[in-house]
Amino acid sequence: MSRSHRLVVFMLLIMALMVSVSLVPAVQVRSSPVAAPENSAFGTNTHIGTRIGGKPEVLAEAASKLADLGVGWAREDFQFWWIADHNGNNAANDPANYYWDTNDVAVEQLRSRSINIIGILTGPSPTWATQATSLPRQQNFYHPDPQLYAAFVRAVVSRYKDRVHYWEIWNEPDNELYWRPEPNISQYTDLLKVGYQAVKETDPNAKVLVAGMVSPEPAAEWLEAIANQGGWNSFDIISLHPYTDPWGPEEGNIVTGGLEKVQTLAEKLGPKPIWVTEFGWSTGPGGRGYPDTRERQFTEAEQANFLVRGAAMLYASGAERVLTYKLKDETTSELYGMFRYNGSNEDLRAPKESFTYYRTLNEQLAGTSPGGLLDLVQPETKHTFETFGTWISYPPGNGAFNQTSAQRHSGNSAGEIQYHFTATDNNYISFEDQAKLDLGSPNRVGIWVKGDGSKNTLKVQILDAESEKFQFRLGFIPSGEWTRIEAPVKPDNPEEDMDKGSGNGRIDYPIRLYALVLDDDPDGTPGQGVVYVDDLYTVSGADAYGARFRKGGSEVVDVLWSPGGPASISVNTGSSRATVVESWGAEREVQASGGKLTLAIGPNPIYLIHTPGSAPPPPDPTPAPTSTTEPPASCTPIDPPAGRRIVSRRPAIVLPGPSAPTGATTGGWRCSATRLLICASRRLKAGPGRCSGSSATAWKTMGARG
Repeated sequence: MSRSHRLVVFMLLIMALMVSVSLVPAVQVRSSPVAAPENSAFGTNTHIGTRIGGKPEVLAEAASKLADLGVGWAREDFQFWWIADHNGNNAANDPANYYWDTNDVAVEQLRSRSINIIGILTGPSPTWATQATSLPRQQNFYHPDPQLYAAFVRAVVSRYKDRVHYWEIWNEPDNELYWRPEPNISQYTDLLKVGYQAVKETDPNAKVLVAGMVSPEPAAEWLEAIANQGGWNSFDIISLHPYTDPWGPEEGNIVTGGLEKVQTLAEKLGPKPIWVTEFGWSTGPGGRGYPDTRERQFTEAEQANFLVRGAAMLYASGAERVLTYKLKDETTSELYGMFRYNGSNEDLRAPKESFTYYRTLNEQLAGTSPGGLLDLVQPETKHTFETFGTWISYPPGNGAFNQTSAQRHSGNSAGEIQYHFTATDNNYISFEDQAKLDLGSPNRVGIWVKGDGSKNTLKVQILDAESEKFQFRLGFIPSGEWTRIEAPVKPDNPEEDMDKGSGNGRIDYPIRLYALVLDDDPDGTPGQGVVYVDDLYTVSGADAYGARFRKGGSEVVDVLWSPGGPASISVNTGSSRATVVESWGAEREVQASGGKLTLAIGPNPIYLIHTPGSAPPPPDPTPAPTSTTEPPASCTPIDPPAGRRIVSRRPAIVLPGPSAPTGATTGGWRCSATRLLICASRRLKAGPGRCSGSSATAWKTMGARG
């Protein structure tokens, strides 16, 4: 081969290598930092003033990484002992002896890059401010004296009030690690009140966050107790930590479990903004799911995907600010950071994939506003409650389930759950579906609910192909308008195995509806009320998710993914061409056809930038299946009333039929009171129209619990 030919081949090989490298999603960190968008809704827990190291050049580098990340918010510790008694000689709590050095540098470095700061006024506390006598100062999380704490708050806020405008009163007081000797709501409420007053006296324009707590529980329980003790007006913003590990954001219901219950509670107690100030997944042992996650450690790729998907879902669903936990791993365990430990807290040379993915999220959603979650797969209505069916309730006296026309999401009828909870341990009411409705092979099950805003939870129990019983939390009872709540069906990681028997502990398709359960949450919450349910549905096929964000003008940014992937989806569009941005920042264009953009999606979220189109005509209407179960003994069928409408999100179908007879019914059947009483008192149904003699105790042992 001639020299010129060898040169050509060499150049071609170099070009091929460059192309192949460009196609590989890589972790990249820009060399020159940029100013962070101050109006960004996203941020991260930074802690650079107390955990990264005291060298000014290291703090400057950390702030530069944050600016490069594109976040608008940093959550920084302002620790009582670190500032008030750093050198161990300030027992008089004299502000003249406070240690400000690293916090000063951290605040200056962050604010010079337009990054907003949430200052956590938290522990550990000086020994002289608590009842502790033997713990090292840096581990003393015994609750501080409120007045000594208030003096500390005034000093900190006074020093930084020109640069820090958001202050959080402590961190996770519900966690025994951070409130010793044990969590105490009354003690924390007292601290919250004096802390709030100290902040407002020093800077009336500052906003105060209640301490972040893991949601939905114990956050909802604590928030309600704080309100009952007069503390609801002692903060401006609710702070939540919706961790879902050992599951991902979809499996763990990060919106339903982490956000919606507190939203409902806030509507009742007095609306306040909700900020997510911590959430995340550890890439090693020591996370919140450990040791349960010992066999399911999250990879760095999973962490990257989960952070973006969780942030998109939370922001689209009403969280005004969303901050990940955290910037950097500080040890070899609890690896929630976006930078690896790499042998030193000061070493920021080893970013994980999550850094690149989260940076892309910030770039693409900068300046957008939430437009809600998307339905990428058409739900299929399985039960409209027009033909009500027969439901057996347990335990006696806790409630009833009847057909009603007083409220309905669609059609003429819905289900009405009347509950009356009086127990001090666990209140629930279960309604077993005698038809055992076939649900097929869905990846999600849901229902429409109109409720009373209680803290109760609606759950669904299903039977799989091996007759194993599993339970899933659909969501918390909302108030106001009809709301859709749903749960993912996780075949290999079911939420709760109720009655394994000889089964394999996983969900085998097809599945059937076993029961609907209304459960108090937390246990021992008495109360009574009415909840309406309608249009029970499933989502099958592609397990696809999406969140929409308005970009300004007519454009939107749709964040799209499929946890199990790959999946093919179509999005209605008014654009002839659209831009797709990959999680690692690469861009490409896609062509629309017939007003649709057809895309292949997987676990890595993509960003679709386009002008949305109008919804297409709905598919041909399909009525929900009716029960084929034999009627109970001593029961006669009741035909549907004339003009009954079966309605889903598709057009209605009008079915002719005679008027329904009058008299006591159980929905679709008129039954003798005697037979119903016998069945209701013995619980275990041996076959159509027959009940066994098993006791209620045996029933509960089988798993019919809340």
